[in-house]
Amino acid sequence: MKPAVGFDLSPLCWAPPSGISYYAYHLAGGLEKLELPFLPYYFVFSHRPFALDVPFPEPGRLKRAFLPIRAAKTVWDFGWGQKLLGLSNIDLFFATNSELPALSKNQKKVMVLHDLSSFRLDGAYSGSFRARRLDAVRQGLERSDRLVVYSRSTRTDLCELFSYPEENCAIIPLGVDAEFFGRKIPERPFAHPYFFSNGMVQPRKNFVALAGAFLLAVQEADLPHHLLIAGGDGWKADEIKAEIHLLDKENRVHFLGYVTRQKLAALYQHADAFLFPSLYEGFGLPVLEAMAAGAPVLTSTTSSLPEVAGDAALLVNPNEETAIKEGILRLAADRELSDRFRQRGKKRASEFSFTQTAQKTADLIAGLLGAGTTVSKTQRGDS
Repeated sequence: MKPAVGFDLSPLCWAPPSGISYYAYHLAGGLEKLELPFLPYYFVFSHRPFALDVPFPEPGRLKRAFLPIRAAKTVWDFGWGQKLLGLSNIDLFFATNSELPALSKNQKKVMVLHDLSSFRLDGAYSGSFRARRLDAVRQGLERSDRLVVYSRSTRTDLCELFSYPEENCAIIPLGVDAEFFGRKIPERPFAHPYFFSNGMVQPRKNFVALAGAFLLAVQEADLPHHLLIAGGDGWKADEIKAEIHLLDKENRVHFLGYVTRQKLAALYQHADAFLFPSLYEGFGLPVLEAMAAGAPVLTSTTSSLPEVAGDAALLVNPNEETAIKEGILRLAADRELSDRFRQRGKKRASEFSFTQTAQKTADLIAGLLGAGTTVSKTQRGDS
């Protein structure tokens, strides 16, 4: 009999969906395309409806507890999910959102740690958020048999900050959604030439420095461009927007809020460059999405971003506004350079897939359970 493995898919109920939501979505979808040596079960701790249309497996392998967030956390922390959702019947639990429930010592546990920005960056989050994250991470480190991170950079930070053994931390990179490699979108999403950035409006995304550098570039080279920023509001969003508004005398910077995946693909595709000078990322998926869509990319020399971008992006110091400005001017003035990054970017993005993410995750789980190897169903001739 195959061992049973539980996956937390609660992020699929987050509205609007976040990067973690899409990770959980693609992980589950990828697992269902594999011939697995274990039987996956999917658990959802939320009273909210699904925010993503997921082709779930047969109902018996999807288990839901319709609980408000606070009640769900109590169930999570005190181990009541053992009876409520049958967690006691699984052999391994895979936590997709950096939090592990209380489980039996005999059950294997794997936790995904998306990034460590709350510990690496001062002033990037509120004190209360940092305290909650510290408790969750420490608890996860104590409970888990393995941790999964997306990059070597995050693994290095984890080992340095928490003295965690490197051999217990698996690096499994993310993939790129196939829709960003899709057909050419003829309709321009904005009437003027523009640069684009994408991310939750919060301090670590460095939007104030980006906007300042962009406006200096516009003034210095008389650029016709606007700067479009997509993403929901995070901590200090109002302060960030107000500070940028004071700088933006000609109304060249536009906050679009959350946009659909279809519009996001169009925004990437028609941008003269994608600008992402973030201060810290655990991976930096927008960089690969932009590359897949054919945009030349400017990003940071910090955290995981050089690792993800490789030689397919223009790297700048995100702590120096002048460096960001000079990077923007180079991409705006040098068509040959931009075209070279477009070509390299598409090749680089093609090296990352969620199929590989699911395969490597399945192999990690199978190894922990001593359950054999995984094979693609298409390799076996299954439809």
